[in-house]
Amino acid sequence: MNADVDVMFAPRTIARARTWQARAFRRRLSIALRKALGGLHALLLRMARASQHHRELELLMHADDRMLADIGLTRFDVVSAAQEGLGWHGRRDALRAAGARRDDAAAVARARRAGLPDMQAPSIVPALPCAMETSNYR
Repeated sequence: MNADVDVMFAPRTIARARTWQARAFRRRLSIALRKALGGLHALLLRMARASQHHRELELLMHADDRMLADIGLTRFDVVSAAQEGLGWHGRRDALRAAGARRDDAAAVARARRAGLPDMQAPSIVPALPCAMETSNYR
């Protein structure tokens, strides 16, 4: 029995157990650090993306109306997107919401125009009667 106890607590066995324990601790510590740094990295990327979207919206705010019309936006779309994009929402979501609101407003305007009676468009020359098709002028 004494021989078994001596072999079990031999210095080499104790050193090997401590080495394995240290390796396991290092492995767990590296995994925890990688997860923490990965979360921090994702947060920094989100913040960088949000600041980039804010800069792009700032550029759109200072753009001319003709330039906005070239890319299919109105001043209202840009202002609405800037107001919605104050949080963590990205530029794409804010512009998509502004476009949806613009489309809804256009649908309401079309519905209102559809209910109006057809009127004849005025002629270019006041002395001549209007001979043009009036269905396009509502």
